[in-house]
Amino acid sequence: MSRRAQSLNPKNDKELPMNATLKSHIRRQSRHNFVINLVLNGAIAWFLLKDKPALSAWGEHGYGADLMITGFLLASLVALFAIKGHRSKLAKGQHEAVPPAELGALARVATGNDWSNSLLFGLAGALLGARTVGMLMLLPLPPFSPLAYAVFKGVWAGILAALVIPPAIKLGLRAA
Repeated sequence: MSRRAQSLNPKNDKELPMNATLKSHIRRQSRHNFVINLVLNGAIAWFLLKDKPALSAWGEHGYGADLMITGFLLASLVALFAIKGHRSKLAKGQHEAVPPAELGALARVATGNDWSNSLLFGLAGALLGARTVGMLMLLPLPPFSPLAYAVFKGVWAGILAALVIPPAIKLGLRAA
């Protein structure tokens, strides 16, 4: 290939970073997922626990296992839906591909399989749940009332969903 042909070859050009429209889309999706998960997880926790006694970290009325299970399921499902949905949008030409450089460390741990990637997100969510329980146990806090736990869980789940969305969207839109 001649020098001129190489210079016109887009593969030789430096990859451009994500555009402002995609960054705005990712921020909007993070906000939406925060609100949706805050409301849904808070409401579910309230309806399930409103007649229960105060909740401690572990035991019959403990929140430890609940946070770890919620972390796994929430992160897995949010990631799976975001990856699959954005892969479909990429195929339809509704979004442009994310350059590999924008994936950073995620490119090293992500697989080519969406289900495996969602399980990695789930594992990270479960570990975040375990860390949260550990940190709460270290603080001199009284047991949660059902209402206080429902509010806490809603905010926690919203934050987790908002954290999962950016890398999940980038994986869904990554260049093949």
